[in-house]
Amino acid sequence: MAGSLRAVARVLIAVGAVTPAAALGGGIERAPSPVVAWVRATEWHTPSHAIPAIALETVPADVPALAALLADGTDPQQSNAAAALAYGAGGDDALAALRASGHQSATYLLPLALGGRGSMADRAELVGLLEQERDGAHTAALTLGALRAREAEPALERAAGTPYATGSAAREALRWMRQGAWNVEALPSGSDEDRIIAAAFRNGIRNTDRDSVFNDEERGGVWIRAGDAWRFRAGGRVADGPRLRFAVVFNAARTRAMLAVDVLVPNYCAFGDEYLLTREGDGWTIRGVALWWIS
Repeated sequence: MAGSLRAVARVLIAVGAVTPAAALGGGIERAPSPVVAWVRATEWHTPSHAIPAIALETVPADVPALAALLADGTDPQQSNAAAALAYGAGGDDALAALRASGHQSATYLLPLALGGRGSMADRAELVGLLEQERDGAHTAALTLGALRAREAEPALERAAGTPYATGSAAREALRWMRQGAWNVEALPSGSDEDRIIAAAFRNGIRNTDRDSVFNDEERGGVWIRAGDAWRFRAGGRVADGPRLRFAVVFNAARTRAMLAVDVLVPNYCAFGDEYLLTREGDGWTIRGVALWWIS
């Protein structure tokens, strides 16, 4: 019998279901999920535009451990715990943990998590965050724009008159809402990555209203905006023209994704946004948008 128990323990350890200490001690203590293990192992701040795909894997069972790390972990652990709670599918308890935290990352990412659920109550809370002008107010503005939350227009109009990031984000959100959806010519491959990039163009990409042609060096061509339509032309290039860069990561099931969009305009600005998306049938829906870097 003892030999059989030892054999079972070896199997459980091998598949990561329990820790070696728990197995040898005779108790059953589940090993941390990959998401929790990633946050616990954090020693340095992860650049905001380099959050890995593991942050998309959060499920409700991970939330208690992530909430504890958000409350009592090191500062880098708190930042990554907030990312995992906001980007994953942690449900109501993940939102509660973000609301309860005073950490800057949690305040910044709460609007993204609210957009991820997107109920009318969540949209009303986003309007409240925008009006309170908290750290995540610009994320709230962009997310309301992505959700096409018409009831938020008065609050966005008021915020649009303010300076700095929040005012800029509110003006952009209003531009997206008033435009509706841009038309996008399909990219040739029809891959999930292409569908996600097309979803960003349909939604709106910040500061792409100043120019009509953008280099995409990774794809070897240019994006051309003509009125309310975008199309990609392979082989084109504008010398010293503005650039767009895209990077997509998925969860393992390919039901959630993050899209990083960098916009680089010579002699004007450079910045990067993160889009949170969920799969809807064969397509992808944007749930929220956050400013990640600017220079």
